[in-house]
Amino acid sequence: MKKNLLFLKNIVNSDFSVVHDNLLNKAAAPVKTTFGYNKVQDYAHLNLLVLNKSLKQFLRTVQYLKKRRHSTLTIYIKDLHFSSLLYKLLGTSQLKTRIFIKNSLKKIEKPKIRRNLILLLDVEFSDTAVLKQFVENSFFLINKINTSHEIINSGTFKIFNDVKELKKMIFLILLLKKTLNK
Repeated sequence: MKKNLLFLKNIVNSDFSVVHDNLLNKAAAPVKTTFGYNKVQDYAHLNLLVLNKSLKQFLRTVQYLKKRRHSTLTIYIKDLHFSSLLYKLLGTSQLKTRIFIKNSLKKIEKPKIRRNLILLLDVEFSDTAVLKQFVENSFFLINKINTSHEIINSGTFKIFNDVKELKKMIFLILLLKKTLNK
């Protein structure tokens, strides 16, 4: 119980539960309250229980990979600055799970290892050909973190959030690193 409360406190302290209101479609987003001084600076506070559930689901998939002998985590992110930050903090670490950081979904390579997780950070795809390419290349665990409003999840896990902010990215990187190092 204490760990769960500490986890929720860290989510709130890292501003991981706060997104800009203009990114939200009220019907699709798990929103709790909206606050701000004017319409330009409105923010929304995501429902902590939904966010907690989706983050724990993501962490369980990462723990599954970590327990397996040979596994890979492939992270796709558009932003080159965050890509280099991810590489410096995760790519150079001595972890049991191999980590690949890529910027484009155009060339998806088939890994030599069977247990693979793809993490799509602010990368959206609506084309089913990309999903078909993931399955053909043995990527069955797919997690997305973005603010797109998708009606069909296509067999992927989704965390509704905007990871274009440095504080949120650092929280996510530290969460990944701590989970993989346990």
